[in-house]
Amino acid sequence: MKKILFTVILALLVVLLFAFLGVSGCKATAAETTAAETTAAEPYKVVFTNAFYSAPYCAPMIEAAQDEAEKLGIELTILDGKGDGQVQLDQIQSAISQKVDGIIYFPADMASSATGVKLLAESNIPFLIINSRADPSVDDLVPVFLGPDYRTQGEVCGQMALDALGEEGGNIVAIEGAGGTEGSTKRSEGFYDTVLTNPNVEILAKQQADWDPAKAQTIMEDYIVKFGDQIDLLFALDDGMWAGAIKAIKDNGLLDQIISVSIGSNKAVVDGVRNGECYGSASQNPIDEGRLGIVNIIKLINGETLEKWIKIPSDPITSETVGDIQGW
Repeated sequence: MKKILFTVILALLVVLLFAFLGVSGCKATAAETTAAETTAAEPYKVVFTNAFYSAPYCAPMIEAAQDEAEKLGIELTILDGKGDGQVQLDQIQSAISQKVDGIIYFPADMASSATGVKLLAESNIPFLIINSRADPSVDDLVPVFLGPDYRTQGEVCGQMALDALGEEGGNIVAIEGAGGTEGSTKRSEGFYDTVLTNPNVEILAKQQADWDPAKAQTIMEDYIVKFGDQIDLLFALDDGMWAGAIKAIKDNGLLDQIISVSIGSNKAVVDGVRNGECYGSASQNPIDEGRLGIVNIIKLINGETLEKWIKIPSDPITSETVGDIQGW
């Protein structure tokens, strides 16, 4: 009887031990599953190298990109390209070495962008070009360009200038952006090709202000000293530079004499169109660019196929069309 009792007790202990181990193992598995389910996936890491970080146009672009990234839970790093192609190449190489999930590239100039695009394409990291196109030699390597039709913008401003000057034409001075950028090159081409269809139009001078309002003001002051009352119209390639140039015009009491057209549709220019200080502007919204840059880099990261050119609209804003537009 003692042997039988001992055997029964031993068997019960073995059963209890296996039961305990089984339950413990199940609990551990359940805990691991719960942890896996409740731990959020790491946010996508996106680097945005912005060539003209400190330009007035880029401030709302950057803010819009940051707002959209926060809304979507994206870890966004925006870098100042300092208008320097080599600085941006270093930034791109660093981002690639960090194995980020996506890269947004706003090139400082078309020439240096060829190397940047080749690096990006070889890395297999999803990327898009924003605002200013890369060099045509690498266009087939660029999955998406997000930006306006710059030549059309120039043509829109050229037509506004022709309308303002009339058949008798007049003398024009221009303040251009940064050399080598698509925005400056194509806007200029579209504008000059359009206004020079009138043989009575003459381009007195054109000079680059690198998208800098202070430089634009200095250039306009120099134009006024050199040409005085010969100037009939100013073409500013963006609204920030228009703001600098119009200050020089006002300071010299020439607001009633010099007509102006610009590109970008910021609040100062929209107000200027409304109150007569600016004849017109071709619209371009940096808030749309910044927001759509984030939206579309995430689509590329997620494997979506997008249109090769996502266009930012450019509509003429004049006293007839300004309506209730507030500007950015």
